Amino acid sequence: MRTRLAAQTALTCLIALVLTSALVATAPAGGAASRRVEPRDLPSRSEVVHALPGLKGIRLGQVPDQSVRHYAGVCSSWTWTEARSGQARSGDDIWSQRAFDAQVVQFRRKREARAVFASYRSFVRDCGQHWAGVDTTVQRERVPRLGDQRIGYRTTQIPAPETNRAPRHFFTVVVRTGRRLLLLNVQQPAPTRRAQMARLTRVAVDKMG
Repeated sequence: MRTRLAAQTALTCLIALVLTSALVATAPAGGAASRRVEPRDLPSRSEVVHALPGLKGIRLGQVPDQSVRHYAGVCSSWTWTEARSGQARSGDDIWSQRAFDAQVVQFRRKREARAVFASYRSFVRDCGQHWAGVDTTVQRERVPRLGDQRIGYRTTQIPAPETNRAPRHFFTVVVRTGRRLLLLNVQQPAPTRRAQMARLTRVAVDKMG
């Protein structure tokens, strides 16, 4: 009787071990693909300021935000798409012409993330010189090879001479990893250094999940 009970116990343990192994094998790697975007998936304020010291005096707030701004075929007019989940950290100071925005969103399907990413690539291709209330130029910029897809570009807006207003300089980076998309955008009075943006991009991609 004891021998039979011991055998049954051993068989039960073996079945449990097999089922557990199967569940582990089929679970998504890392878990990021199945969970919603959380604040921890964004670069912190200290990480942003460490990479971009010029933003030190700007308050950067964090809010849930799954609405993604993207190009839809008209250079001066953008549209919005709703992702499954998202978070954003942003802030601006109109007097110093400094602003920052970081957003991570997750789509339900990988093809949706690919389509939004492709719209940024199309914007850079189509809108090298266009009018958006002021003369605007867009120039592609090199960024680190991170994620599944990535693109970086500078946007310069030049007001009319009679306004006596200085040009506005933007640096944008978009990175896709699976169903997730990272968007970084900074505005400063002078062009942002590529090395600084690359440093922040690496930190942000490491955290985006």
